[in-house]
Amino acid sequence: MGPTPGRPAGRPFEYAEKWPWWTGTTVTGFGRGQSADAVSVPVIAAGGVVDGRGVAAVLTLGAAGVELGTAFLFCAESGASEVWRQALRKFPSVVSDAYTGRAARGARTPFVDQLIAGSPPAPYELQRALTADFRRLDGCGWCLGGQAATHAREIPAAELLSVIVEETSAASEMLR
Repeated sequence: MGPTPGRPAGRPFEYAEKWPWWTGTTVTGFGRGQSADAVSVPVIAAGGVVDGRGVAAVLTLGAAGVELGTAFLFCAESGASEVWRQALRKFPSVVSDAYTGRAARGARTPFVDQLIAGSPPAPYELQRALTADFRRLDGCGWCLGGQAATHAREIPAAELLSVIVEETSAASEMLR
């Protein structure tokens, strides 16, 4: 089992319920750098980083690299539908295993509320196939995305990458 949003690698999802700072309404980012201090391998930070200030912060805390997923969801090149993007802007986020069987963060749409309240999830591949048409409707999908979706920018991916590099450089200069 690999790392998933809202909990450390190798921990069952129930573990998150015992620690309030690993819930669906809490930042799941790099924290105060304990991850890098706790292991002898390079750590890639992920969660809540959508700009150069966030990149500089986690690198300063010891991350060897940074994964920016949601930051790029709003770029046209991502392939995310307009319904998906709107849901990430409109609804709060939640971490649940109700859709994929593993902890995943996404928009808390009415559909997701029903999934969370229902029975254990069917295998992800089956759910995805059976709900393909349904998920295209407003408020009816599990729109995966991070807690910083409201701060993501709608610009071309190449431009976003350039802006993030510039912001990271400027933020790193301020830390010197």
